Amino acid sequence: MNRNKKILLSIFFFVLFFVSNSSSSVAADCVDIDDVNLDYIVNANETLCGNIRVKSFTIMPNKTVTVKAYNSASTDSPNNTGRLIIEADEVNIKPNAVIDATGKGYAGGTYRNAGQGTG
Repeated sequence: MNRNKKILLSIFFFVLFFVSNSSSSVAADCVDIDDVNLDYIVNANETLCGNIRVKSFTIMPNKTVTVKAYNSASTDSPNNTGRLIIEADEVNIKPNAVIDATGKGYAGGTYRNAGQGTG
């Protein structure tokens, strides 16, 4: 591994450590990442939301990225939205890896009753 990759990896682990040990964890709040030089690699199951703009985004085999569910009771926008926007030059979803947003968006309505959301 060359020196630049080691530095980037060290920074990445520091950011993960800081976020997971602060009061604003990835699972609790949406975290926007804007680093077009970062290779974001999902090595463990994660819950994500927000905007991720990176050089590359990779989900390793047999790992799942779950989108944080929309919470209509929360007034803390954008943390109440069940959204995940990934913008990368390269997106790699390895074998048996999954991005799961099942049931994470606005609740649907019933006949003659409106659902939630802006639509």
